Amino acid sequence: MQRVTRVSAATLLVLLLCALGASCKTVSPWRLTYQVAGGSLTSISAADASHVWTVGGGQVYFSSGGDWAKQADLGGDLAGVSASDPKHVWACGREATDTAQPTGVIYFFDGSSWKKQFGSADLMIDHVAAGAPDNVWASGWNGSEGHIYHFNGSAWSLFANAGHVQDIAVAGGRAFLVQEPRQGASEVMAFNGTAWASYYTAKTTRLGIAFCGPSTIWTVGGSASKSESVIQRMSYPSPGKVTDFAVPDFLTKVTAADATHVWAVGGTGYKGPVYFFDGRRWISQYAGGEPLLGVSQAGPDRAWACGSLGAVYSYTKGGAAP
Repeated sequence: MQRVTRVSAATLLVLLLCALGASCKTVSPWRLTYQVAGGSLTSISAADASHVWTVGGGQVYFSSGGDWAKQADLGGDLAGVSASDPKHVWACGREATDTAQPTGVIYFFDGSSWKKQFGSADLMIDHVAAGAPDNVWASGWNGSEGHIYHFNGSAWSLFANAGHVQDIAVAGGRAFLVQEPRQGASEVMAFNGTAWASYYTAKTTRLGIAFCGPSTIWTVGGSASKSESVIQRMSYPSPGKVTDFAVPDFLTKVTAADATHVWAVGGTGYKGPVYFFDGRRWISQYAGGEPLLGVSQAGPDRAWACGSLGAVYSYTKGGAAP
């Protein structure tokens, strides 16, 4: 009887430990939800939780909040996408031509179909950001000079010359961008309602920018070779005291739902880190199996990221899958 008692106790102990292990197991709020075969996804944008777009190559993919499907084949090479609402979505990139010289292009989705809306002499229109149906910004690059374009609700126009723009953020009437280092420093620029003006000069390379209204700007960037980044937080309408957060991963894009829900992504090789800011600190929240090239959110409970190997990852608060 004594031996049986000891075995039973051991068995109960094992069962208890297994139960404790199961109860302590955490479910990641991120998961891989879609995979494009043989392609790369370069940008992603959510108008809301039920209208999300991502692009790569010449393809546009759409999700109503769950499954994904190809929505259009626009040809060429798409670099960016931005949605202000379900019936006002823009995609940018370069158009396939019969000549060796590609041309920059912007497409528009009106809720039912995609159509070419604007073309330029740039080699690529690589970024587009929509704050409203009548306030959309885009940047192009011709190999030696950058151009900033604006859409006022009826037509696109060349607004200003620039350096090589790395990212644009628009929220309401506010617009911000980061451009490549000049003399060793990256420049954050802000649109003051009339013109683009230098706002802040960063000592480290800035690759992504987000505006968390009404008064916070986030930028990310760093060194791919050293696999490290600095995330910067500054205030608006003046930079004030700029706070640096160092992380041991290369980050390229950032998005903010509010002051306590900010995500940054990036990576090199087969590493795709996702970092999350909860209002106090940045934490490593997820690791995808590829560099993540784009990130977007639809409030504090939903976010998406897309990767260089064609995967879409989704975040649902609490880890529940849609």
